Amino acid sequence: MFNNYYLSFPLKMALLFSLISFIVSAPILYFLYNVSYDLVLISLQNRIKDLGKAGLLLFSEEEINFLIKLDEEMNKKIQNLSEEDIKEITEIKEGDTYDILSEKENEEIYNSEEYQKVIQILRKIKASSAPNPILLKYYNQKFYQANNKPFLRFVYILAPIPKFPEYHLFKFLADSDMEEEDLNNNGIIDIDETGMTISTIFNVKHLIIRNSFLEKKILCDDKYYSDQWGVWLSCYIPMFDKNENPIGILGLDLDVKSENNKLNQLKNLLVVLLIVLAFGIGFLSYILSKIISQPIIKLSKASIEVSNKNFDIELPIRSKDEIGILTKNFNNMVKEIKEYSLHLEDLVAKRTKELQESLEIIQKLKTLQDGDYFLMSLLIDPLIKNLNKSEVIKTDIFIKQKKEFEFKGKKREIGGDLCITGNLRFRNKSQEIERWVFFFNGDAMGKSSQGAGGVLVMGALLNAILARSAAKDRILEIEPLQWLQAICFEIQKIFLKFDGHMLFSGAMGILSENTGQMYYANFEHPKTILLRNQKASFIEESPDLINYKFGFPIANKLKIISFFLQPNDILILGSDGREDIILNDTNEMNRDENYILPIVEESKGDLEKIYNFILQKGSLTDDISLLKVHFINKKLLFKEKHESHNDISLQK
Repeated sequence: MFNNYYLSFPLKMALLFSLISFIVSAPILYFLYNVSYDLVLISLQNRIKDLGKAGLLLFSEEEINFLIKLDEEMNKKIQNLSEEDIKEITEIKEGDTYDILSEKENEEIYNSEEYQKVIQILRKIKASSAPNPILLKYYNQKFYQANNKPFLRFVYILAPIPKFPEYHLFKFLADSDMEEEDLNNNGIIDIDETGMTISTIFNVKHLIIRNSFLEKKILCDDKYYSDQWGVWLSCYIPMFDKNENPIGILGLDLDVKSENNKLNQLKNLLVVLLIVLAFGIGFLSYILSKIISQPIIKLSKASIEVSNKNFDIELPIRSKDEIGILTKNFNNMVKEIKEYSLHLEDLVAKRTKELQESLEIIQKLKTLQDGDYFLMSLLIDPLIKNLNKSEVIKTDIFIKQKKEFEFKGKKREIGGDLCITGNLRFRNKSQEIERWVFFFNGDAMGKSSQGAGGVLVMGALLNAILARSAAKDRILEIEPLQWLQAICFEIQKIFLKFDGHMLFSGAMGILSENTGQMYYANFEHPKTILLRNQKASFIEESPDLINYKFGFPIANKLKIISFFLQPNDILILGSDGREDIILNDTNEMNRDENYILPIVEESKGDLEKIYNFILQKGSLTDDISLLKVHFINKKLLFKEKHESHNDISLQK
């Protein structure tokens, strides 16, 4: 929504510096205000404390004893109140009051000589806080002039009520201003100018008064507070008898309206200063940015002219600073663009011709490469054979190479996976002829041409071995296990000649039609799956049953597994492609070799379904080949055996 709004560079700079000045200045001015607030508060607190401590010295032992006696009498009077009155007192809310003396009782105590002495002391404390203290023999309630008002507004004495051990209720004993009088000369009696009754009860549960009495130390409010009579700061000084037992609290209330007004004025001044500072810096930065950006604006306008194909423009160079260098480079650039535009058609034609020639060369190379791929695929196709013709052992193969190409309108694929099956006949010790099925699934290491080269070697070699072993209805006069050991040695010998540059993983075996006995060897190939009674599992129970790849130049003992299949058992051999997939759920390469087992169970051994189920899990990253061996001899009575043979070395 802001794409159509345009802000000039000077305005952006003004806004930026205004924001920076605001962010930097605001905390500083806020800190300055808080320091001023705290200094004024501490100064006022100390002044009130000094007046209160000095005022305590005015009380003689006689006045202290009178206050103690008055406190005891009021406590007894409270003690004798009815349960209904006590309940009403306990329910006094903070800020409310409760009177226990009648007007007559209050007048009698107030007019007594002892009480008046206490009142005079309180008024002396108040008089001592006037700007120009006046020493009088007798202080009436309004002893000061309007231009000489005391620093303190209220001076009073409170005492706790022992009947309430939480000390949340205090009773009023004396005040410097107890009479009803128009102190502010406004012609009416305000609420704070009404008379005060002795022993009026206050709820002080959440006030500092209570803490001052309990902790026996002077405490002051830590901030100004406001009510309907003004803005105040109060301090409370504990009063003690001669045995230093607390008897009450001397309270002093200061009207800080003027100080608070000054603080508010300071706050307003600081806010105005902050605004002026932000706008002032913004204005100055705008002016400076406008002066600095003039050459840049000229460059901007010149660039618009160039975009409109006006290449005759040239800017004057007025300085040797960065702007001058930029202007000089801009002029040179315009000249080069002008020169380039005059010969653009020639350059385009030249570059087009060079590009066309490069594309033709690439196409020729691509055609040659595809021709090589095509030739190699023609050589590989005859080598991938499902030659098995057994009626009781059915085999099926599926191969999908990753590399696909097109040559002269023919689509082909090439890769490093190989599947081969065939039939063999052996004469056993009883001179009976037994029919066996050979199967092999393998994967040549390397991509495209390298893998296809490995398939050519292995495919040609295995087909030659099968042709040699089964040609003209040949009957092999050798044990099946020995035959398998011999061809493993022969394959390893051929691949060792490549000095480790051609490696081949694979799984191969031979399976008896009559007994279901199988001899099987795995050469670092994915584990072979046995599907029995719709439950899939791996044949290789231990990593120790795995051989190195063919062509691996390290001597090791050949490990061959002897295993008996049951009727309707299915073997599934598969290359790396069955596991090398990017999973849809995590978008990561599959790391779980067991994920294939439920797929085989769900597909019931059908190779096409296995492939489709794998594609549903993710995307293939390698060639995939699958070989199925289905043993369907249902007349067989078998005895299961499972053993490993390690009696021949692949290196001699």
